[in-house]
Amino acid sequence: RVGATKMYCNGLMDQENTFLQLLNKVDTYEIRHLQLILFVEGDVAMVLQKVD
Repeated sequence: RVGATKMYCNGLMDQENTFLQLLNKVDTYEIRHLQLILFVEGDVAMVLQKVD
């Protein structure tokens, strides 16, 4: 389960809530070529890319 503080950021709360809800549904992940790929029920839910 993912947790976070709830500081109000005008215009970003909906985006943050959506992101955290999706993270809580992730059941598997893979790391490929500097990417973290998150899956929910076998489907790609999110791809996070390393940035320098």
